[in-house]
Amino acid sequence: MAVNVRSVDEVHASLDFAREHNVRIIIKNSGHEYMGKSAPTRGTLPSSEVIPNYQSQNHNGSALRLGAGIMGSDAVRVAHANGLRIVAGFCLSVGIAGGYIQGGGHDPLSSSDGMAADQALEWEVVTADDRLIIASPTQHTELYWTLGGGGGGVFAFVISVIVRAFPYEVPVGGASMVISRQDQANDDAYWASFAAWQEELPALLDYGTTAGYAILNDAFFVYPITIEGIQTAAEMETLLAPLKSRLDDMHIRYTLRVSSEGNFYTHYRKYQGPLPWGFRVRSR
Repeated sequence: MAVNVRSVDEVHASLDFAREHNVRIIIKNSGHEYMGKSAPTRGTLPSSEVIPNYQSQNHNGSALRLGAGIMGSDAVRVAHANGLRIVAGFCLSVGIAGGYIQGGGHDPLSSSDGMAADQALEWEVVTADDRLIIASPTQHTELYWTLGGGGGGVFAFVISVIVRAFPYEVPVGGASMVISRQDQANDDAYWASFAAWQEELPALLDYGTTAGYAILNDAFFVYPITIEGIQTAAEMETLLAPLKSRLDDMHIRYTLRVSSEGNFYTHYRKYQGPLPWGFRVRSR
């Protein structure tokens, strides 16, 4: 049995039914899964609202209220249309409030902006005993901190979350790199290239970059490297010069592309797009 809830009243009704009939509840949203079962066109409760002047002890400024069904692509578009950016993740088809933030939430700008859980200002949730409450640093605080990384669909049914928003006018540097196993002199060279990347990575992180990467049996991908404040592609080349020099000295063949975009949204579309789906990742 499945219920596609689209209002708080429907959440209450579903909980009442489950309680009356002793039915276990599993809360689902869009996400990652090998067979694609967690990747619907949209999640439930798909609403968003810009709050230009959110005031609290933790944040005074712009914020977004995101319904539990809002995907990363939707949230990024809404933020961009209002001259803002938010921490929304690497994969655009994931529901932000309905699980992504509750799992911690990595993002291309995590090195500068932090994790998605760091951005949650308050949660609107329905608890297991059927109460609609607001969890924040000043009320229902234990639940607030638990929702910021304690796991999706575990402690309450999330209706919406309010998250910090940042101005997006800062230029953003980007890069991607591919190393193919078949292009190297031997297998040892291929695996050595990954070891070199791992050893050079701490210096890049100290500089303020965030990097997504994957090592496979036949290829190694870095996609993307992201950093704020890079004005030109030449600056990005300079930043990556130590890594390039090391790979060149090892006679590693690689494909490297660098860029600098005027704002995060353009960078995001370049590496995570095309919107609305982007590249789909199925990891579990």
